Amino acid sequence: MRLPIVLGIVGGSLDLAVGLLVLLAVPMVPAGGAMGVGAVLGGILLVLGGAVLATVLYALATPMAATGRLLGRAMLVYGCAMIAVAGVMLGRWVPMTSGSEISGAAMIVIGGGMLYSGATMARGSSPR
Repeated sequence: MRLPIVLGIVGGSLDLAVGLLVLLAVPMVPAGGAMGVGAVLGGILLVLGGAVLATVLYALATPMAATGRLLGRAMLVYGCAMIAVAGVMLGRWVPMTSGSEISGAAMIVIGGGMLYSGATMARGSSPR
C-alpha cells in the first residue's frame, strides 16, 4: 500500500510543478489568438497532477479492500498519461524550458512505477 501512495504523491507533485513551470514559460496569448501547444501541455499536467493527488487522498481516506482494483486501474491510466506527456517533453514537440530532460525522465520512471503498482493492484494483490 505504501508504494502506490508514495508514487502518487511524488508523481502528482511533479506533474503540478512541471505544469506550472511550463505555463510560466509560455508567452501570453494575445486577445483572440489561439493557445499554444505549451499552454495546453501545461494545463494537461496541472489537471493530471491534481487528479493523481486527489486519488491519493481518496485512497488514504477509504479502506483499501473496497477500492483496490479501482485505484489500480486509475494508477494504470495515470502511469500511461505520465509516460505519454514525458515522451512529448523529451521528443521536443513543445518548446520547453531548461531541465525538461530531467523532469521528463523522472516522469517516465514514476509513470513506470505507477504502471507496475496499478497492474498489481488491479489483479487484486497489493504492492509493498
